[in-house]
Amino acid sequence: MVELRIAAHPDLVFAARTVASQVARHAEFDLDTTSDLRMAVDEMCNTLIPLTAASRILTCTFVLVAGGVHVAATVPPDPSEAMVDIQSWGWRVLQTLLDEVTVSSRETGEGIRHLQIRATKLARR
Repeated sequence: MVELRIAAHPDLVFAARTVASQVARHAEFDLDTTSDLRMAVDEMCNTLIPLTAASRILTCTFVLVAGGVHVAATVPPDPSEAMVDIQSWGWRVLQTLLDEVTVSSRETGEGIRHLQIRATKLARR
């Protein structure tokens, strides 16, 4: 598992794309699948960043699994009732680039709510 924590700012999303590329390399993805994963991680991050304060942390986790990668991007939303628009063009992009994508909202033990986009990208055969 690889975990990246960055300030929730669009200028730092390049770091998540870079990590996605390296994880894809270790998953032995071809160039097209690597590009899909990079674009999807970019879209996941850029979907969540407007839903949180710039002083908050965006967390991206990458887990290699047999035949692919699980990715999760998480932020504490601001305002707390903010939600991902699953009717947006960006959400359609995620559905096209990924094999599976979901969004969830959960509370931590400290009562802090987090929005999370979880996805799976499988290697092409």
